[in-house]
Amino acid sequence: MATSVYADWMARGRTHQWEGRPADAISCFRRAAREAPYAADPRFHLGEVFWQLGLTDEAIGAWREAGRVDSNFLAARLALAEALFTRGDWAGANEAATGALAAAPTEPRALAAKLAATAATGDLAALKELADLVNNASSLASAHVSAAPLAFALDAAQASAERAALLDALTPHAGRLPPSLLATLAENGRVTASALRNRKWLQADAEALRRIAVALFEHDPEAAVIANDAYGALCIEARPQVPLLWPQRTSGSSLRVVCVVAESMAATFAHSIASVKGAFADLSPQEFACDFLCLSDAAATRASLVGSTLADALFWSLSEHPGSSVARAIAATDPDVLVDTAGLAGVTGSLLAARPARNIWSLASAVSPMARAPLVDRTLGDSHELASALRTARSAIWMSADAAATARELAEMWDNAVRAHQRGERAAAAAGYARVLEAQPAFAPALHLAGVLAREQGDDRSALRSFTAALAAAPDSSDARTMAVQSAIAQHEGGTAVALAREGLERNPSDVELWRALGHAELARSNGVAAAEAFGDALLLTPVDGETHYNRGVALQMAGNSGEAARAYQRALTFRPDLVAADFNLGVLFQLQGQNAAAAAAYNQVLAAHKDHVAAYKNLGEVLFASGRFDSWVENFKRFEVHCPNALPLVAQALEVYQYLGDFAKIEEYLEGLRNQRFPASNDVELVDALEELLFLLLNFDVEPEMLLRFGETYDEAAKHVYGSPLPRRDTRRPGKLRIGYLSADLRNHVMGKMMWQAIELHDRDKFELYFFSTSPVRDAWTEKFVRIAKRFATVATMHELAAADEIARDDLDLLVDLSTHTQGARPGILAQKPARVQMTHVASCGAVSLSAIDFKLTDRFADVPENQAFHLETLLPMEGCVYPFRRIAPAAVHTVQRARLKIKPETIVIGAFARLQKLSRRCLTLWRDVLQRIPHAMLAFSPTHGGLHPYYARVAAAAGIAPARLLFLPQGRDEAENQSRYEIVDFALDTMPYGGVNGTLEALAMGVPVVTLKGRKHGERSGYSILTNLGVGQTVAESGREYIDIAFRLATDAAFMREVRAAIQAGLEHSALVDGAAHTRHLEAAYVAALSLRAPEALTDAVRR
Repeated sequence: MATSVYADWMARGRTHQWEGRPADAISCFRRAAREAPYAADPRFHLGEVFWQLGLTDEAIGAWREAGRVDSNFLAARLALAEALFTRGDWAGANEAATGALAAAPTEPRALAAKLAATAATGDLAALKELADLVNNASSLASAHVSAAPLAFALDAAQASAERAALLDALTPHAGRLPPSLLATLAENGRVTASALRNRKWLQADAEALRRIAVALFEHDPEAAVIANDAYGALCIEARPQVPLLWPQRTSGSSLRVVCVVAESMAATFAHSIASVKGAFADLSPQEFACDFLCLSDAAATRASLVGSTLADALFWSLSEHPGSSVARAIAATDPDVLVDTAGLAGVTGSLLAARPARNIWSLASAVSPMARAPLVDRTLGDSHELASALRTARSAIWMSADAAATARELAEMWDNAVRAHQRGERAAAAAGYARVLEAQPAFAPALHLAGVLAREQGDDRSALRSFTAALAAAPDSSDARTMAVQSAIAQHEGGTAVALAREGLERNPSDVELWRALGHAELARSNGVAAAEAFGDALLLTPVDGETHYNRGVALQMAGNSGEAARAYQRALTFRPDLVAADFNLGVLFQLQGQNAAAAAAYNQVLAAHKDHVAAYKNLGEVLFASGRFDSWVENFKRFEVHCPNALPLVAQALEVYQYLGDFAKIEEYLEGLRNQRFPASNDVELVDALEELLFLLLNFDVEPEMLLRFGETYDEAAKHVYGSPLPRRDTRRPGKLRIGYLSADLRNHVMGKMMWQAIELHDRDKFELYFFSTSPVRDAWTEKFVRIAKRFATVATMHELAAADEIARDDLDLLVDLSTHTQGARPGILAQKPARVQMTHVASCGAVSLSAIDFKLTDRFADVPENQAFHLETLLPMEGCVYPFRRIAPAAVHTVQRARLKIKPETIVIGAFARLQKLSRRCLTLWRDVLQRIPHAMLAFSPTHGGLHPYYARVAAAAGIAPARLLFLPQGRDEAENQSRYEIVDFALDTMPYGGVNGTLEALAMGVPVVTLKGRKHGERSGYSILTNLGVGQTVAESGREYIDIAFRLATDAAFMREVRAAIQAGLEHSALVDGAAHTRHLEAAYVAALSLRAPEALTDAVRR
């Protein structure tokens, strides 16, 4: 045993237990039990926690296991015996108590448990010994766990000295006795009013209170009233939330009466029958109709009425405990009056509380307590008073002109509609509900089920209307309110959903379903903090609900509290080990934290349970790739493809994997599937997530711009549902300079951040205030550069989109510039909120975000042709010069990338191709193959970021007809200076297509290395053209594929041409529009001002004025 580890888990478990964190305590005690398989303590404490949570089976199991591990563990034996008492398992309790006594022969609790179990089997001697024990240890009298066997033993035993002795011993402690035992004492005349005062009663105590009221009725009326009122209050507390009666009285001129009659052996029976017969003796059967609810066999009641006008009445035989189903059936007959003649001699409190009649009366009795207000409206003294009241009620019947249907006809309509709904006959059900509502427009159950039907048919708007109407009729209906909240969420009406939930919780703060619904409504509004609070309140009521723990984890994750979110997911799995969503979200958290092995384990756990879990395959693929486990990445994709062949998220991985495998035919198959909409999304969230990948990934393939536009429009519409509407624009601008914000994950040691630094550091800070918002948690020396020039630098990496947007909006930005589009670390959901007056995307990729909330995409007159505007949602805004900032990187003075060391022959032409494998399209590789064919002594130099990618580069090249012998792999350097040194052995570089290079092109040119590019129509095919043109080097810009090959051939074979190009590059590096950093920044600022003049001219006016 690892003693210190075991002790640590035990100590942590006890701390969690003491501080009210049962789920955490369970996890710790389980870990302790695994560390120490033969230790009883962790199992005992597990049982304690389970018992506190109401998980009786689990508690019993844990205590049995503790006793098995250590038979002398007294506490576990005692706990087990007392738990088995609650089950009525006297024999099991006896066995456990015997074991406890074997460990501690004089322990009072053990002896009491043994005697109580023995007494419950009818042993009178045990009753006497129990009496002696209670007299010597009074605390045993109030132990709730022994109440059941003691009450059972006393009730079963005949009058005897032993029985009386125990009653005598218990009587002084009546005020502390559990209700079930108190009822037994009351039935033996041992309870007074003082034992009932100032006690808090629970729902489980209702039957004991009824028994006490009946027992004390004759000899202690004061105590009986206390018990009666407490009983009534508990019954009212548990009544149905929805009124059972038809809102309008149904057709019929007779006063409809229902009489509740006690069982024939009850003391109230004869009086009840006589009173009812007397009351109806002089009433006309045509004006008064009476049915009977019999708490025993109806035959006895019918027989007692033979010869009276009531002999032909309808007689209902009720169960011993008539509840809501009986009340519902009675209410369907639409009684005007229910007369309770049974009183508390019958278990009718729940029936009366449900109010199945328009008026609830009771008939006084001299031998039994009758239900009191608020269970009944009035109590009548005798048959004459009853007859008078019935006549008055008959004269007061209000007949609606619209009440054409009888109660029976309405009930039949209603039953037929419900049965049709149950059978799945939706049209018939809808017609049936409509007929019922035509007759009874405010009938809450019909409004509710009409809403349920509308939801089933996908019509959440109609459902919300129906549920809202149901709530107007029955404001306390938890089911209707919860479904109304769900419908509002489905309609993207988060504010309405929250208002509905909070209104219901004001009426009933203990409605756990509404707390959960409120949590979901706040999640829909992206308010993670409020959602976590709501789910936390739900857990106060149901701490063992795994799904609520999970949802609280989702909310905490949304709020950016990853640590607490992980704990919430672990708690969810404590109570619901099968809750794969918790495993999945744990994987997401591990993935975000860079714990790839833990993330992979979590995702594999999900897939072991659900082989068709789309998101788990997707995320596992990302984790495996990031870990450099490329073969496992491919294998995971193959399983993904088998189990989820039509999933939209599959497509992005398919395009990546088949690119790496060089399977261009499969790539075309998937592209064609996208064109033909073969891959549907399961919901808006999945659609948005998949399109955010595809809008960037498809830039690598020769797809028509119309297709990208269609996807962009779809994305824009779905994003409104997922991310919500933009924030309201401020009416008044805060005084000051123009405020420019930059949003990026790359404000650190990253190529894009370092590239943009060249322009940003030269901003005119007399005119512009700079704000930076990092979507990455990483901070380094490069980050500090941005911090030093910032008015404010904020990290929003862990914030939810709405919270991050609020954080940005508080700076009242004039312009927010996104530097990510859909690249890694991008947060387009923030941009969807539009936290600035004007928004623009810049630099990160040749594509666009495709959000109507973004005003502009920055470009230049070379990178985009005017016709490209037709394929963008954002307005293309060309700046002067080149849109891409130029950055020089000095090569390492000492490095290992040397021809001799790499055994490259002097005559070999080394062609640089330092591109991501994803950029190597079929068209690109075909041209490169043709270049190599024209230049037999040339080699294509790749430089993968990971050594494990070498075979994949070779495979892709081979698929295009490029032999492995023509490939050269250059190692990645330890830093960017060593990487820059790679170009010293490169003769010229080839640009990729259709997604051309930017950073790779700039790096090569900075080293004087020519770059051959093929100019096309799309931005990605013109970035190299823009760079070269602004550098003043047009010789290596091709207009066609043939010219692209010819230029490469000339560079390899025409020394004069090579010198000319290199000289032009050198001249441009010394002086050109591309390398003039100050001019570039002024052009950039001019573009920003132009954007503001078009979309927010008031910002310019205000900034200039001040």
